[in-house]
Amino acid sequence: MSLLNSSAVFSVVSASVSVFSAASMAGAGSTAFVLAQTVILADKAPLSVDAVGFGTRRMLVYPTGDLPSPLIYEQNPHRWTNLGPEAFVRPIYTQRRTLGTTVTQQSLADVTDLEYTEEWVGGGADRIAMSWRFFSQLYTYYMNPPDVTKSLFIQWRARDITTRAYNVFLTSLSVGGGEATALDHRYKAGEGWITENVVLRFRILSQVS
Repeated sequence: MSLLNSSAVFSVVSASVSVFSAASMAGAGSTAFVLAQTVILADKAPLSVDAVGFGTRRMLVYPTGDLPSPLIYEQNPHRWTNLGPEAFVRPIYTQRRTLGTTVTQQSLADVTDLEYTEEWVGGGADRIAMSWRFFSQLYTYYMNPPDVTKSLFIQWRARDITTRAYNVFLTSLSVGGGEATALDHRYKAGEGWITENVVLRFRILSQVS
């Protein structure tokens, strides 16, 4: 199937595709929980947008009328970190030395302590990460943060895996690794496709619901 002339949409395979694993984040010195889905390019119906649960598309909500809102994902990310039905926070440990021993203290972590990522996986000529149109929409949200000093936040709803809603701050949007935006000729062909991995990073500022 040609990526340049196909009208097919991405669809999550409905049977036995959810994978849960623990993976070490490169350079992070800690373990992050990673959820992944198997996604294929096929002539199937678009993902549902009217319910919470597997297959429901995620969305970002802008707090003012300055940008189109909500931004409903054209497809959910193939991988993401640190979120399931709840945020995967971990206890925080600190140590202090006394005269006789070392005391280890444990404190509860908060959702604001973690970095969260969403990743759309490309694969050169054989697999696309997302359309140029959807990337442009994400980039617009990333480049236009609302004024948090006025309690204006972008709201993130991962409706396929949780009923929770979070206020977030988008910290990075990259294509092809690092902080670069690596594109090739396919993003200008037809409707435009991005074939490199796209990664969106953000911090949760507060839980809304």
